[in-house]
Formats: sequence, structure tokens, C-alpha cells
Amino acid sequence: MAVQYNEISALLSRFWDEKQNKELKESSLGALAKLCRKRPSPLARGATRIWACGIAHAIARNNFLFDKTLPNAISAPEIAAWFNVAQSTASAKAAFVTNALDLSPLDMLAP
Repeated sequence: MAVQYNEISALLSRFWDEKQNKELKESSLGALAKLCRKRPSPLARGATRIWACGIAHAIARNNFLFDKTLPNAISAPEIAAWFNVAQSTASAKAAFVTNALDLSPLDMLAP
């Protein structure tokens, strides 16, 4: 899982660094680490950019970043476009991540 972790964490780090949100970057890396530790890990299959997008989408949605009234709001299509992933694919992968990690609103996951 080290290869998948490194590739996905690099994408997530670049994304959140660009969006200037260190807390959500750390939470995304925490979600990634948890997914890597699952046996069998779902990350063993599928494109790394799709996993990265799904994790970012799940963390953003979980922390209400889709709320346009917030100053640091981001849209689901913006996340999908950044990772070059179809929005429906991003949403489906985010739902999987949310369910697999049993995320609830405002969960902050440590790496």
C-alpha cells in the first residue's frame, strides 16, 4: 500500500496546498491512512486520482465546504475538475469513502 499511499497523498497535498487549507489536508491524509489500513484495502484497485478526488470530495462535503456562504467554499464540480474526474465518479467514490470510514459531519481524521 506504500505506493498507493504516496501517489494519493501527493495529489491530496497539492490540492489542499493550492486551496490553502492545512486542516483539511491533514484530515484527508488521515482518511487515506485509514483506507490503507483496511484489510483488504479498497485502494488496491482503481486509479489513484479517482481515490484522491473521492477523499477530497468526502472531506470537503463533511466539513460543509459546499456551502456557498462560507469564505473558503469550494464546489463539487471544482474538485472533480481539479483531479480530472467526472463529477458522478467523484461523488460515488466520496460516498464510498464516507461509508467505509463511517464519517460524520466535522470529523477531523489524524494521519
